[in-house]
Amino acid sequence: MKEIFKELIENFYPLIALSILIGGVILVFNLLNNIEVKYSKPYVPLTLEERLKQLPPTAKRLSDEAQLIFPEKLTQPESFNFDWTHNRRVLKIKVPKTQLTDESLKTFYINLYLKNNWIILENEYTYLFEHQLTGDHSCIDKDTSDGLSYRLVTFATKGALCY
Repeated sequence: MKEIFKELIENFYPLIALSILIGGVILVFNLLNNIEVKYSKPYVPLTLEERLKQLPPTAKRLSDEAQLIFPEKLTQPESFNFDWTHNRRVLKIKVPKTQLTDESLKTFYINLYLKNNWIILENEYTYLFEHQLTGDHSCIDKDTSDGLSYRLVTFATKGALCY
């Protein structure tokens, strides 16, 4: 009887060790999941000021220029985004199409651009503006048939493409 028991232990030893190892791995993952859920914070979009602290001063300049034309959009964290990389320095603002129609653009927003030192450049695909003092660009798509509920207004530093 002792020999049979000893033989069973020897035959099942690798299986017992493997089951203990798998149980330990499962236990560790459960503990890690509990820790992550317990101490994680819900995602809250950063405000304009919080985002500007993480970016160079040119981002502040772009946001100041954008704030003169679309001030209400920069107070809503979900409606704007900075795309700030080595070769692309852009502030993108989502404006609802109901607010930024072709008519309102031509009667109101273009006048705001012109009043704030922007000039209109010729472009068949976008309304393209250039700031007279800084050389920054701003673009608004002319085509509104993309299926989105907003128009993307882009402000880009001099030398960066805004579309």
